[in-house]
Amino acid sequence: MLKWARDQRGLTLEQAARKIGIDVDKLEEVESGTAHLSFAKFRRAAWTYRRPTAVFYLKETPASLRIPSFRRIARHSNRSLSPRLRLEIRRIYQKRNSAISLSELGSEYDWDYVGSVTLDDDPEKVGQTVRAMFGISDMFHVGVRDYHAFNTWRGAIERVGTLVFLISGVDVEEMRGFSIAEKPFPVIAANRRDGVRPRCFTLLHEFSHILLGDSSICEISPAHGTGNKSHEKFCNHVAGAALVPANLLLSTRVVKSHTDSEVWSDGELQQLASRFKVSRDVILRRLLTLEYTTTEFYGLKHDQWSRQVVPKKVDTSGPRESIHERVLRTDGLTYTSIVLDAVHEGTITAADVSELLGMKLKHLSALEDLVSRQE
Repeated sequence: MLKWARDQRGLTLEQAARKIGIDVDKLEEVESGTAHLSFAKFRRAAWTYRRPTAVFYLKETPASLRIPSFRRIARHSNRSLSPRLRLEIRRIYQKRNSAISLSELGSEYDWDYVGSVTLDDDPEKVGQTVRAMFGISDMFHVGVRDYHAFNTWRGAIERVGTLVFLISGVDVEEMRGFSIAEKPFPVIAANRRDGVRPRCFTLLHEFSHILLGDSSICEISPAHGTGNKSHEKFCNHVAGAALVPANLLLSTRVVKSHTDSEVWSDGELQQLASRFKVSRDVILRRLLTLEYTTTEFYGLKHDQWSRQVVPKKVDTSGPRESIHERVLRTDGLTYTSIVLDAVHEGTITAADVSELLGMKLKHLSALEDLVSRQE
């Protein structure tokens, strides 16, 4: 059981032994059953593997952690998963299971959209349908900050019953986002270390996977790939069409005044990116899709941008947050409301709330006030 827990945590023998405070040979003997840990070291091992001590008394190992196919920067796509990412994925599954347990299934949401689309559908039309489904107006992003645009998309997705979580402590190079396309309560997770505009794209890209019914759940392997390329291409197209509708893009002053050349300046692309609250890459890909540039030019710019350093810290362009603000921003309004409703109905205790939301009880009142203002 100890070896299973270590493997699921993604730690080598050397890493685990160092964290537990024993030598490697001792850990090997313990895992093989020829030696035992002291109770203090046993508790330390349980903490290291982020497992309750009761797990290690089970007769059979629990089901292995399932890993969704997630967005990664291409040059890092063959790296094995870090212990932190494995832990975050497990937490997301636990939160989803909690939401299911605490909710009256089907009483509020209609999840018929999960798996309602196929690769034979026109991604341009699917993108338009998504935008209409969310009630996004043509002018919503004009004159607003990036965070407002992100929160608008996130709120729209959560209102149809998809949970949206932000993951922290994971490099953008390792993961940008993933989805769980299962009923009830499908899930989207985005990396908080990513920029706000790329996160907007991640939301729509992953929602497109949910529409396909494609969370691409895989068993842990030494190197985890990025999923089916045809699915990725389709989801990229849908996300682009939803974020940057063709009619709105082609009616902008920048596009109308552009010459017949397939070459677009960084200034032009930046203006359009700011207009739609997306990255330059999304804009250029849309121009390529609409045949306003060439594959060669897109490839040239994409390679150039891919070589640029991506952010390694949490994006701090937004307002400084308190503990209760962090909880709501990380777990989302839907999940947080489900937990708070459960404690008000007496289904769970205040102590349960602390565990489910990862905060001390002294912040509960402030969180309730914040949620009430959001609803």
